[in-house]
Amino acid sequence: TVQAKDMNIGAYTDPGQLLQGKVPGLVVVQNSDPNGGVNSMTLRGASTLNGSTDPLYVVDGIPGVDLNLIPPQDIESIDVLRDASATAIYGSKAANGVIIVTTKKGSEGKANVVYSGYVSWEKVANDHDMMTADELRDYAARHNITLNNDLGFNTNWQKEVQRTGFAHNHNLSISGGTKSTNYSASVNYIARDGVIRGVGNNLFTARAFVETKTLKDRLTLSVGVNGNVRNEWGVTRDTDGKSVYNSMYYYSPCVPTVNEDGSWYSDMSISQNYNPLTMINENRSRAAFKRLQITGKARLMIIDGLFLNANFSYQNNSKDYKEYLSHNSETNKRNGQAKRETYTDINKLMEIYGNYDKEFNEMHKLSVMLGYSWEQQDNKDGFGATGYNFYDDAIGWNNLGMANSWDEDPAYGTDMSTKRMISFYGRANYSFASRYIAQFAIRRDGASSF
Repeated sequence: TVQAKDMNIGAYTDPGQLLQGKVPGLVVVQNSDPNGGVNSMTLRGASTLNGSTDPLYVVDGIPGVDLNLIPPQDIESIDVLRDASATAIYGSKAANGVIIVTTKKGSEGKANVVYSGYVSWEKVANDHDMMTADELRDYAARHNITLNNDLGFNTNWQKEVQRTGFAHNHNLSISGGTKSTNYSASVNYIARDGVIRGVGNNLFTARAFVETKTLKDRLTLSVGVNGNVRNEWGVTRDTDGKSVYNSMYYYSPCVPTVNEDGSWYSDMSISQNYNPLTMINENRSRAAFKRLQITGKARLMIIDGLFLNANFSYQNNSKDYKEYLSHNSETNKRNGQAKRETYTDINKLMEIYGNYDKEFNEMHKLSVMLGYSWEQQDNKDGFGATGYNFYDDAIGWNNLGMANSWDEDPAYGTDMSTKRMISFYGRANYSFASRYIAQFAIRRDGASSF
């Protein structure tokens, strides 16, 4: 278990960064995208060639929660389960380990309002040591090489493409409660301009949780709502030289960034040769990720030591992608091309299980759990369309109907897949004198994917 006070301290935007270097065997891989992206975590090493290696995330007792919905500032503690006995109760979903996240809750007393924020700057520490134009000319002269595209300039393309990144993060939370009810809510906003021009993102996250006890404290009910919207804008990262991250190294330093008339410099006589600033300014893309999750929990004490529990979760993830390649684009010569895509994933979960805990003669402790789980995932429900040959670049991606030309099959859909899993599980723990412990676990999964 890693408590909040023991987690990494710093300007972090991803929960995985809080655990980096804190748990043996847990590998947190920093996303290489200068746009930010989300880090990935591997707990047991690579266990599959094609499938996901991410562990199962359990947030406040609800399995399968998207960790992107939890701002790092709202995390109270994180438990990491690796061994087979600890993860057995979660079945095949826990093949890569389990990470249990407990978020901060309200407590009895006056409302507590907390604000935290930071600003940060980013800069590339070590760039590739590339030849300057003068060094290239000297090398060519010494080896009798003719530089056909030497126009007398000395352009540092890395400096033209890069900049000092800037980010700011703001988190506002409120929590409190009474003897029978507690609540907590928070809003978080992050904005970031990356170290590459034209690259950045922002993220708005809101969370609310309320828990109450009734029936003489025998019944506990809780409801949580989590949601966020993430916007990303980036630059071209295709193959065959159509990548800003490649062209800022291969493009000749002997040519200018723009021509005398202000247009972008271009030399298409060389294959796979694209001006990185043209790709930054003339190839635009934007993606919006929207996530919403609603959870509900109920816990009823039937008799002393016997509890009936029910968990419910509904999660909706959607992605909207739009792209426009202008009339001046070097990578697309179709007089402007626009593309729009949208996808939706829906996950639903229901769990019902009972717990019985009993101590006998202060020497024997018995704990039994029996449960049923139902889960359904509807993935990749969406479509897209592409049009080209626009009159001008004023509309961009906002109205594909204004395109004058279309491919033979301009609109396309995705094959929505539905996966359903039904499980029965049980676990029994016996302890004698708190010295000898025996544990038994069984689970049966039935999945529509088999």
